[in-house]
Order: sequence, then structure tokens, then C-alpha cells
Amino acid sequence: MTRKQAVTLIVRIAVSAAMLAVLVAQVPSFDMDELVPRWSAGTAAWLGVAAVLTLAGILLSALRWQKVLEALEIPARLPRLVSHYMAGQFVSNVLPTTIGGDVLRVSRLSRDTGESPGTFASVVLERLTGWLVLPVITLAGFAVNPGLRHLGSATQVALMLAFATLLLLVGVLAAVGSRRIGGRFATRAGWRRFAGAVHLGVTRLRSDPGAAVNVLVAGFAYQLVLVLAAVAAGIVAIALAFWAADLSQQLDDLEAQQHKANEALIALTDPSAQLFALDGAEGTLVVDEDTGEGKLVIRGLERAPSDRTYEAWVIEDDEAAPAGIFSGGDDQTVVPLAIPVPEGAIVAVTVEEAGGAEQPTQQPFITSEQAA
Repeated sequence: MTRKQAVTLIVRIAVSAAMLAVLVAQVPSFDMDELVPRWSAGTAAWLGVAAVLTLAGILLSALRWQKVLEALEIPARLPRLVSHYMAGQFVSNVLPTTIGGDVLRVSRLSRDTGESPGTFASVVLERLTGWLVLPVITLAGFAVNPGLRHLGSATQVALMLAFATLLLLVGVLAAVGSRRIGGRFATRAGWRRFAGAVHLGVTRLRSDPGAAVNVLVAGFAYQLVLVLAAVAAGIVAIALAFWAADLSQQLDDLEAQQHKANEALIALTDPSAQLFALDGAEGTLVVDEDTGEGKLVIRGLERAPSDRTYEAWVIEDDEAAPAGIFSGGDDQTVVPLAIPVPEGAIVAVTVEEAGGAEQPTQQPFITSEQAA
């Protein structure tokens, strides 16, 4: 490696690092634990499929470029084109448009071939194939899936863009391929020779239909592979969305449990509270000594069946008054009673039909000590 090559390599690495720094700076702050989903064989498989298809798309795009170059009689090896294409993709991801990546591709391949106008024409013609491929795929989608034809304005916009792109392509090719318009630049010098090279490229593709077909086949394969890659990535995104929703629900449940635990701790440590043991479950009846307000704190109570509910009762002189319904199911269930607990009363819990009852219909399975 010469000194010049070494300096060039160092400059490239520095510029690449600066571009990466710009990209990283645009990434919002995040918690890695929240970003990385629960790993599963399905997630790994779909991510792998998306990555492989994306790489295949890059290879097919380089192959499309090579077919255009062959039609222009400019020899270029596929590995070298892939290298240029990768570099162009990197630049395009940093700059707001893909033009920067195309300029880099033209610049690098021109140094390899010594044919700047022809290289410029190859990139232009390669891009123009997308003007045909994408509208055709859009129209094929409408033909295969009739439901897409009834999406209102979305359908109208898609069809309008597809036909407008095809009409614009026809106009561009007619102008560039015309001897009176594009042909005027074929023998010019300076920047105009680049436009002339595009004219010559269109002329050669017209005269060699087989080469044009090869370019279009590679173009269709490239776009279809990108569609498949997007589908695979979409499946992963849906899986991530479900995982995020599940994580959010788990966090909400943990927060609710913590809130209930705090409520229980406050109730049990209140200096003005009287504590009474429960029979039938592990827990405590907490009664405010001054107001008579009561809370049941029950640990490990299973959730009531879907068509049933737990109902608390304040029982005084064999008269039961409803004091609230609850479902249970938490590590620690805290039930604020709807009515005060008078001196000498007990609190009981029964299983009732959903919605509760005016009077107990079952024998209590939890009872408290008599309030003093």
C-alpha cells in the first residue's frame, strides 16, 4: 500500500465514522431492555429471512446495474459493483436523498473503467427501470387483489401515480432516445457528453431487446425481493408490537400490585387502626378506631370465577349489610369496605353471582374476629 492509498484509507474511515456519528445522534434515547424483545426461534428466523432477502436485493440491484453496463459495452465485475453499491447505500442513508449514493457509484466506477459518461448513463438507465417496474408491480397488485380497488382515495392516488410514472417514463425515453433531442448531445463535449451517453445507451437497448429484457428481469427480481424482505420485517415488527403490548400490560399489573401493597402497608401500620384476624384466609381486618372505616387485607385469595364475585358483609346482631364486591386474584387483595364497622360487628365474605346480592346466598368462607 502506497502512502497515498494509506492516507486515502484513513480519510475514508474518518469520514465514515463521522457519518455514523451523525446517524447515531439522530437515534432517540432508549432502554436496551425495552428495545430487545423476548428472543424466540420464530423471531430469529424471520429476522434472518429479512436480512438474507435484503442482501439478496442488494446483489440483484448490482446485477441489474451490471446488465445495463453490458448493454453499454462497459465491462465490470459483479463483486466490484456490489462494493460500490454498498458504499452508495451507506452515503444515501446519511444524506436526505439517494442522489449522493448514485454520485459515489458513478465516481468510483468511473475510476475503474475510465468511462465517466457511460458510467453516468448506466446509473441513470438503471434508475429508469424502476419507473417501469414499480408501476407494473402496483397494477399487478390491483389485478391480483380486487380488495385493493375499493380503498377510496388511497386507491385513486396509487393508480394515478402508477399511470403518471409510466407516462413520464415514456416521455423521458422518447426525448432521450430522439435524434433531434437526445441525439444532439451524442457528439458534444463537456457536461453535455453525459446526456449524450444516456442517448446512446437507450439506442443500444432498443437495438438489443435481449439486453433490455435482462435488465428488466433483474429489476423485477430486485423489487420483488425487497417486497418479500419488507413482509418478513413486517412480521417481526408485528411480533415486537405484541411483545411491547404484553410488556406494557405486565408493567401495569406490577404497578397495580405495588399500589395495593402500599395500601395494605399503610392500613396495617396506621397507629389509629385496630387489627382483627381472619378465619378462612390469611389476612387482617383493619378498622379505624375513630371513624369505624374498615379494610380487608387478604393474602393469596384466588380470583373468583368469571360468573361469580366475592362480596363483603358487615354483620351486626345477625343482620348482614353489603359492604362491597371484589374479584381477588392478587398476591395481596385490599378491599375498602363501603360502610363502617361498628363495635361488636364482624366482617364476612361470601361467593355470590356476578354483580353481588342484597343478602348473602351462601355461607361465608371468610370471617373476622368480632370488632371490639
